[in-house]
Amino acid sequence: MTWREVARAAADAWGSDHGGNQRVGEELCRAAALALGEDPNAEPWN
Repeated sequence: MTWREVARAAADAWGSDHGGNQRVGEELCRAAALALGEDPNAEPWN
């Protein structure tokens, strides 16, 4: 998934209005990677 697709899926699931904002998707992936103890700049996160 792209960061935009991640953002869109989150917006749909949460009923949010941020839609497919790339920055939101990037931050969600970064937070998930860090929570899992992984490097957010490495595959598959980036």
